Amino acid sequence: MVASVRIDNVPDEVLAVHRRRARAAGKSLDTYLLQWLVDGAGRESWDEVLAEAAALDRRPLELAEVNRIIRADRAGH
Repeated sequence: MVASVRIDNVPDEVLAVHRRRARAAGKSLDTYLLQWLVDGAGRESWDEVLAEAAALDRRPLELAEVNRIIRADRAGH
């Protein structure tokens, strides 16, 4: 499914920046903005990154375990 998006009340300065970038990339404003949206959807937001970090196991590690992890990582490279 393909949808259309309309954004009202875009400040002139913001629109000018994107028009300039689109022109520099040799793209229409629509094509440039579509690619910008697609690229952004492919990256995690800060909220998503922070949520993943909060869900990590944060138990204290013993020095021996830290050394084992480092050695295993080095052996894998």
